[in-house]
Amino acid sequence: MVRKRKLEPIEFPHMLEDLPAVKGKVKARWEDFVVEEIPETAPSGEGPYIRILVEKRGWDMETLIRHLATQLEIDDTQVGYAGLKDKQAVTRQWFSVPADCRDRLERVDSPSTKLLESHADDVFLKPGHLSGNRFVIRLRGAPVESLDVARTALERLARDGLANVYGNQRFGKDLQAVETGRSVVLGEKELTGLSRLKRRFVISAFQSFLFNAYAAARIERGLLRRVLTGDVLRDIPSDTLLIAGARWRAVDVDGKRLAVTGPVYGRGLMWGEGRVRELELDVLSRYGIAPSAFDEFQAIGWGSRRNLLVFPEECSVSPDPDGILLAFQLPKGCFATTVLREIVKREL
Repeated sequence: MVRKRKLEPIEFPHMLEDLPAVKGKVKARWEDFVVEEIPETAPSGEGPYIRILVEKRGWDMETLIRHLATQLEIDDTQVGYAGLKDKQAVTRQWFSVPADCRDRLERVDSPSTKLLESHADDVFLKPGHLSGNRFVIRLRGAPVESLDVARTALERLARDGLANVYGNQRFGKDLQAVETGRSVVLGEKELTGLSRLKRRFVISAFQSFLFNAYAAARIERGLLRRVLTGDVLRDIPSDTLLIAGARWRAVDVDGKRLAVTGPVYGRGLMWGEGRVRELELDVLSRYGIAPSAFDEFQAIGWGSRRNLLVFPEECSVSPDPDGILLAFQLPKGCFATTVLREIVKREL
């Protein structure tokens, strides 16, 4: 039996070490971190659901879903959502609710929430049904002299990419969500008693932690930007996966059209081959996890592949009376704090 390894935070080197840190407070106020969800498709205009755009301030997702369900007089399982969002932020995101809630929509407004739009729709939103997110982040108190440094940093990240790791907010305080997820996967703890959102969250937290461990292993070996024979590549335009053969070169796999991926461990995972599969299995073994450990959690912890690099888009930096504003767009599932970390040079 493999000894259970104590979980420690995974540290990553900064990719822009030659640039100085941009000073300024992060998330000093909710309005300093604004997230707007980009839907995968537009509402159809008809159907058995209503898609609503809700702005929230300072609420976690579970509190928001409970609020929507209570005010609309429905069960929380009837509230569909596409993605999780930060608590310490102003977020604008889409939800699905039954069409017969239309005459109660005005109840959604509260001191912490505001209904912005509503449209008839034939799709019930589920996790992953979004294209990405737009971020506008204020570095409060940042000197105007740091504009050029921040602009250079974003330009380089947009051009060269950065490690597409999960942000610390995915893991819970002191890795508590990760520890719970691992205990569940190892059969030491049951999911009973946890809400629908928390069940998914703790399993996902452990999967995310393991992906970060794999990314860290690639970085340590100088393999983050290399294409190995046996790597699982993603053709981004078609979102299809294929195995890299010896003919692939780094110039072909640019990360924007064709990307190297890492494993989000779970049932149904497409494994790498050869040396890549060995590394994927080695990460699991370090934490005492068998490849089949996630099988019984396929409904909330399905295996997938995640691009190892992410490239911010539509980047801009501008002065602000209270500091400087950073704006950029990321694909779904990517963390603005990983971009921000490269600019402020500290953990977030």
